Amino acid sequence: MRLTAQQMLLALVLVMVSSGNTAFAAAAPCVVGTPLTQSFASGASWSLCARTDEQHGLEVSQVYYRAPGDISRSVLGIAHIGQILMHYHDEELPRAQINTAGMPRTLTMTANNCSGTLLLNKGTDATLCSRVEDNRITAKYAQDPGLQSQRWQLSSALQREGLVWAISIAFREDGQITPGLSLSGRARLNDEPSDFAATLPNSGQYLPRATILSTWRMSFNLDDGAPDSVQQFEFELDEARGNRRPMQVTELGTESLAVVKRTSFRGWRIIDPVGAGYYLDPSNSGFSFIGSAYNWARFDVALTAFKSCERYALHNNASFVNEERCGASLDDFVNGETLAGAQPVLWFSQSRTLNPTNEHWPVISHVHQSFTLLPFDWTPTSPFELIR
Repeated sequence: MRLTAQQMLLALVLVMVSSGNTAFAAAAPCVVGTPLTQSFASGASWSLCARTDEQHGLEVSQVYYRAPGDISRSVLGIAHIGQILMHYHDEELPRAQINTAGMPRTLTMTANNCSGTLLLNKGTDATLCSRVEDNRITAKYAQDPGLQSQRWQLSSALQREGLVWAISIAFREDGQITPGLSLSGRARLNDEPSDFAATLPNSGQYLPRATILSTWRMSFNLDDGAPDSVQQFEFELDEARGNRRPMQVTELGTESLAVVKRTSFRGWRIIDPVGAGYYLDPSNSGFSFIGSAYNWARFDVALTAFKSCERYALHNNASFVNEERCGASLDDFVNGETLAGAQPVLWFSQSRTLNPTNEHWPVISHVHQSFTLLPFDWTPTSPFELIR
């Protein structure tokens, strides 16, 4: 696929526009979105295609990572937020925030909400923010100086019903990926007291409690292009063997739903045919979403075979694509189909309860959710040992 003259001009603009952190145009053309790369002093680099979708904001695709001294390797085919539910506790059903009536508005990124590079993705308005931040020590041994690391973060923002949802993905120098969602803005108010609301002093109004559920859609595309596979890891306590926790690995070969099992440190790994891949660490999942509607929302992980039209966990457009009907939600997508020969899609959900206090009025304090994808046997040894 060849780049149009407009796409080439936009890529050139992205190289030139900077406020301290620079995003460089990638060499490979993008099927969708704008090509970007970020290189670090260690020699590590990321390259990807990015865009802002009017419904779900930030979306990345064709994501590649190169460790120091290594070749560039394919990581993700596509990743974006798949749904956000805002469940006020005095209402029966949660409110879906994306791909529904009264669609969210993509916010223009400016110097007021972006401390890095403004990326032009929609006319003359900037809709993406790119910044490089110091992260933490990557490695340290004995009295050697610690290797400081950085991360490259892309973010966009959506506004709906007074709420602002900041959607971000951070790409770390050591190959880790951290998708995140932040909430701020003004929540709905009640005029009458309720067991589900907090009283605001001297206002005569009440701020309802709420639970937030975010669901990410991630289709991996590891290294060699062959279909990837998914494994479930568990470390059950074995009291008969001196309270050891032997590792148990289960291959997941069909579309299915799963929950985070905290007592066994359950997690999931996506691997290529030679066993290299990424591990989804659910350590930040401290809450569960409980509700009578939307069966999929009660689970932390959904595993499906890739279909381009299965984009949203709720309020998906149920249409025919290539003579196959796509369902209206994850409850339709997960139907026990085999994953053999198919590229798996991982849907990961996190929930967080907003118990309002006086500090959440008139503007909600920063509420954040995130999780981490960790490289697993991605390189034979630590590539950062070579640069000491």
